[in-house]
Amino acid sequence: MKKIVLLAVVLFTGFGLKAQGFYGEFNVGYGFGIPSSNLGTESYADLSGNGSYQKPIYGTLGSGLNLTLTPGYMINKHLGVELGINYFLGSKTVISEASSSVNATDKTTAHSNQLRLLPSLVVSTGGDKLYAYAKAGLAIPIFGDTKGLREGSAPSPLGTLTTEIETTTKGNVSLGFRGSVGIGYNISELIGLQLEVFHTSLTIKPKSRSVDSYVIAGQDFTSAMNTYDKETTYVEELNSTSNNSSTNPNYSAGVAKEELATKTNFSQFGVSLGVKFNF
Repeated sequence: MKKIVLLAVVLFTGFGLKAQGFYGEFNVGYGFGIPSSNLGTESYADLSGNGSYQKPIYGTLGSGLNLTLTPGYMINKHLGVELGINYFLGSKTVISEASSSVNATDKTTAHSNQLRLLPSLVVSTGGDKLYAYAKAGLAIPIFGDTKGLREGSAPSPLGTLTTEIETTTKGNVSLGFRGSVGIGYNISELIGLQLEVFHTSLTIKPKSRSVDSYVIAGQDFTSAMNTYDKETTYVEELNSTSNNSSTNPNYSAGVAKEELATKTNFSQFGVSLGVKFNF
């Protein structure tokens, strides 16, 4: 009887050790900006009055490359927890565009680079070779910014006059959600491959924006700008005491301009390929 009990304990312990343990993943993937929201406006002004139009630009700033390093721990064969460290390199996206029949243009593009934490709960079918899994958790940006570039051109007596304005926008602390499903294949006990589809739902409210450069006809006028024109702070309300000329005639040019904050869409749907290392 003692031998049977001892054998059962050994088998149970051995199963537990095999079914649980630490692992690490490295994934490379690309996300497409889905679902879309209104980013800005595309417009055309025909001075003859016959062909002018305006229409919304839909999309997100979530399109881009994802690099993710993920340490994790399987509590048992089917349940685990992990903390992904994700670096997002956003693609340039048009958020505003205007043109006219006199060959004047004005286009603004933006892209974001962010470092995010991805704490998740993992559910797996298990399996010595082939297995399926699902993950659900949070997307928490902890570092990064959004770069904007406004490029304009207009005819002038001396030729085409060009303008380039570069900006940097910092965001507030935000909380998003991320989920994924995938399949994995263990090449050996130590290494495997994973193919995954994922979705990130994330909006970020801006905190501040600064003008990095203001170039007209090749000449940089950034140093000549006052603080009001160069710096922007985003707030929840504008009133008669706000530092904004539209609501306060006594605004200060030596203090950052205050603007209403609006959330920016960074949601994405993508595919990634990864390598998993079992320890």
